[in-house]
Parts: sequence; structure tokens; C-alpha cells
Amino acid sequence: MDGIVYDGVHYPPSDFGTNVLIHDTHRKVAEEIVEIADIENDLTLVFAQNIDHANVIAEDFREVFRDKLQIENPEEFVKTITSEDRHSDGALADFKDKRRTPRVAVTVDMVSTGVDVRPLNNLIFLRAVKSSILYNQMVGRGTRNTPQKEFFRLFDCIGVLDYHKDNMFSTENLDIQYTDSDEVKDPTPTDDPVEIEEKDIDRVVKQHQAYPLERGFVSDDEFISEASDAIERNKQKIKNAVEDAESIEEADEQIESVLSNEWQYFTRDYILDAAPEHIDSLFELSSEVIVGHNSIRANSERARKAIASKYDLTDEQKEWLKMFVERAVIEKRTVSKQQLLEKPFSDHGGYDRAMQLFQEPNVDTVISEFNQHLLSIVESPSNNTGGTQSTNASDYA
Repeated sequence: MDGIVYDGVHYPPSDFGTNVLIHDTHRKVAEEIVEIADIENDLTLVFAQNIDHANVIAEDFREVFRDKLQIENPEEFVKTITSEDRHSDGALADFKDKRRTPRVAVTVDMVSTGVDVRPLNNLIFLRAVKSSILYNQMVGRGTRNTPQKEFFRLFDCIGVLDYHKDNMFSTENLDIQYTDSDEVKDPTPTDDPVEIEEKDIDRVVKQHQAYPLERGFVSDDEFISEASDAIERNKQKIKNAVEDAESIEEADEQIESVLSNEWQYFTRDYILDAAPEHIDSLFELSSEVIVGHNSIRANSERARKAIASKYDLTDEQKEWLKMFVERAVIEKRTVSKQQLLEKPFSDHGGYDRAMQLFQEPNVDTVISEFNQHLLSIVESPSNNTGGTQSTNASDYA
């Protein structure tokens, strides 16, 4: 990750997207994945240096896909998903569903939000990453296999693979293929930022993940079995830890704090990389180990029934509670007032209608009580009597 030298000036990778724009690299990457991948059916995640860089990459990719694939609506096919996007939650939900667009998402900060897109096929690094922890998290977006996905491709356009070649994040059956781009015309600078045409080398990587335990690297089943045993041993601590959480992300942070005390690599990213396909959070995994089933759907229904029985609700209010359940189950997350601006709520008047509809109880009360029920791990009486019953999440794979 040495950057580039142009016209006697050295530009480090951190300058990409701010002081330097390399349109030709963006276009060549887009052309490369058109040749190698099934871009119209794959899901592709691009890591940009910053938000401005993400916007430039998205425009360059749209240009290539419009020309090469005759994509009719490239603005929907390629989208940025960043902290500044007002509708990033909706775009992310669409991206996680392979039946919808966008097929290509350009991001800066999706890693740190605990985002999981299991069917992800292609990762593209157009961002310099020196932190090994961040690098592991970014690569981890692609390593989770599904029955329909045995490998993923990693396009390294900036040298992160070489920089992290001795990283703890190990792989099995590593297969690296190098592809050289054709020569391009001489660079032509413009005003600030500098725009450079530069020859690049893209790398395509197939990986099968291995996971660290004290006895060495193990398969995903072994790793998740050990993590599940740790959850069972600490189930009361975990149940107590999630009580005050206001979101699944917060619950995951609390659970990770408990588990990482047992083994430093029992972190959210490592565990979810190894977990069965239907597990998207430590909260879900803990629910399956402790309760024996996924709690999000059951808790959402329990929340709906509890609120409906506590308050004298109208038929319309009850329908809104059903939408809360639908949103929580599909998104696997708590409900927030921000989501009232999005589907399915926006089809029924959205935020303004919710504020009019819920006066007693008000919207804040309903959302708070719904989320409290959602974020609970409640054992059935049979699990609390007659001794301890241990369940491994690998049984659900």
C-alpha cells in the first residue's frame, strides 16, 4: 500500500478519493468483474476511502455497467450505502435481498455497523486498510458460506493482501489468481483533486475460512460448537446483559463482552463468520443455544400480544403492531422512529400517521415496550427445571 507517484508527487493511498481520483482504476475494476463474475445476479460490496470517494466510484461503475451490460437503471443497480445517506437502511435491506436492487453497494462504514450480507459474492478493496482488526472485519463480509455459495472473490486494487499477508485471520484452500489490466494512456491531471489514469493489478481470491482456538485453527463447525458451549456456560450473564440493550447491536456488544472474556477470538465477527446461515447476530445465536429456537420472531409476536392486551387498541393500531412484527422479523432488528419513514409504514401514512394514531399509548411508549420484549431471552419452564440442557448452534446448520 505504497500509493502512486505522479508528476513527481507521491500520493499515499489515504489520498485516494480526496486529493486523487483514479477513474481508470474504477472503470477497469468494473470491467473486470463484468468478465469474471455474474454481476447482474451476484452481490458486490465495494470499500471506498471516504464518502466522496464512494460517490465517484459509484458513478464510474454505473458508466461501465450502462455500456457493458445495457443496465437500464444504473442508479438503482449501483448505490452508495454510507452514514450520510438518508435512506441507507432501506437500501441496505434491498441489498441483502438478492431479488432486489442494488446489486452493487459502495460503502465506507458498513463494517463497523455489524452488517451481515451472507450471499455476498464479490468484495472490492479501493480503500487503504492498515488496521488488522478492520481488515479482518472487511474480509469477513465475504467469508460466510451458504449452500449456494462455496467461495467469494476479493478484488485487491490497493495492496491490502500483501500488507496483511501475515495476519492472524487464516484461510484454508487459498487460491489467488492475478489478472493484469491492459496498458492505458498517459495520465492527464486536472484541477484539485488530481485525476489519474493508472495501470493497475487486480487480484481475485477464493477463500475458505479457518478459525482460531487455543489448540489451533479449526473448521467453522468446531469453532461455533466451542462458542455455543461458552454461551451455555454464561447464559445467566448473557440474559442479564441484554436486559438494558436498546437494539440488537447493543445486545451483541454486551454478549461479545461476556464471551470474549472466555476466549479473545470469541468476537462478534469471528463467531458470525462461522455461524449457520440463518444466524445474523450474537443475540440470535444465544437465543438458539439458551432457549432452543430463534427468539426474534417469537419475541416479536409476544411483544405484539402483550401490548395489544395491555392497551385498548383500535383495529388500525393493531395492524401497525403487525407491521412492527413484520419489520423486526425481516430486518432482524429493533424498531425505531426513523423506520416509520420507510416501508411498510410509509405505505400507511408513515411517521406522521403513526404520531396521529398513537396518542395513548404514544409512539415512544409502543416502540420502547415492543423492543423490550424483542430483546429478551426467556427460557421455557422446561429449560429451567430438571438440570441444564446444552445445545450447540451447529445442530441447526
